Amino acid sequence: MQFSELTLEKIILEVRYGISYLFWDNSGKVMMQISAKYPQFELRDAKLSNVQSDWWSEGIVLSFSHEKADVTQDYPANLDTFKGVCGVLCDTLRSAFEVRTFTRVGVRYIFILPTKSREEARDLVSKMALLSVKAERLRPFGNGKVEEQQVLIRYEDDDRGFLFRIGQIQREPQLKIARPFVVDTGKFTQNAILFDVDCYTRKPLDPPIFMPSDFIRVTHKTVESSLLPLLGL
Repeated sequence: MQFSELTLEKIILEVRYGISYLFWDNSGKVMMQISAKYPQFELRDAKLSNVQSDWWSEGIVLSFSHEKADVTQDYPANLDTFKGVCGVLCDTLRSAFEVRTFTRVGVRYIFILPTKSREEARDLVSKMALLSVKAERLRPFGNGKVEEQQVLIRYEDDDRGFLFRIGQIQREPQLKIARPFVVDTGKFTQNAILFDVDCYTRKPLDPPIFMPSDFIRVTHKTVESSLLPLLGL
């Protein structure tokens, strides 16, 4: 199996910081600075608890509050635009909210590998040899077979950590449309293997020296080169 066979469905960068009381004064400044660089953003909601904005054509959602901010993109064609938005957001938080420390930074990659059936997905997870429960140990619970397999692995050192969620998924398209529009669901993936990888820091970071583009580049390269070998694929 090649890493290129996986589809990156979603990428999320989240930064956390101590309570910024300037959130209630300077949220407009944050959006003005971001919109000056990326005028494609449209304000979705502005509340006392958080602000959300959308870049519809790129599938990007930006959200920030008094204690954390995040950028999410669905099905990115590449990571260049995502890196740029994250960089502007972090710089703006530092200047407008006077954020002095990022208490935690994390980037999360959600990949899927489409399969033809639920059974194929289940068999592929079994071949990863990550589920250590043998079939005979389940016999006291009756005659049956394993239908769902999910694995969670957390790996940390003093500075950083990785959280892996691997398993089979089965889903149905959920569309709530008031009028009878014709919707093309031909590309929808019903059965797949999910590879959800969260890469995060464990020590506070100084915002002026934190480079989101470098953090994303390094973590993505690590996942690209090491995820499948980790799983024996």
